[in-house]
Amino acid sequence: MKQTLNLNNNIEINGIEINEEIFQQEMVDWNVADLKNEIDNIIDWIGWSSSENDKYLMKEDLKILMSKGDIDLNQTFFSRVSTNEFIFHDDCGFDEICEKILKINEEFEDA
Repeated sequence: MKQTLNLNNNIEINGIEINEEIFQQEMVDWNVADLKNEIDNIIDWIGWSSSENDKYLMKEDLKILMSKGDIDLNQTFFSRVSTNEFIFHDDCGFDEICEKILKINEEFEDA
């Protein structure tokens, strides 16, 4: 089954609210991001950065994200904490990440 990810006032996967502490405590190596806000943030960071290498990497990220923005700027997606990797609804691995987060959320709520 194709998973759904929503980011409104809270994070939901398949209509199940996910405890934000899972992300805050880095129990998974992913954050949930909003495409429009992430693009805006990277543009700001490029302006603030004094490192040419960092600017280059941020511009590469921006290119990836803006190509997805051609489809829908209101998308939510997974952004890896430790690297610059982005997983969108139509990408390989999206469903597995959702399932992992749902499992951790269930274990977290039961604890």
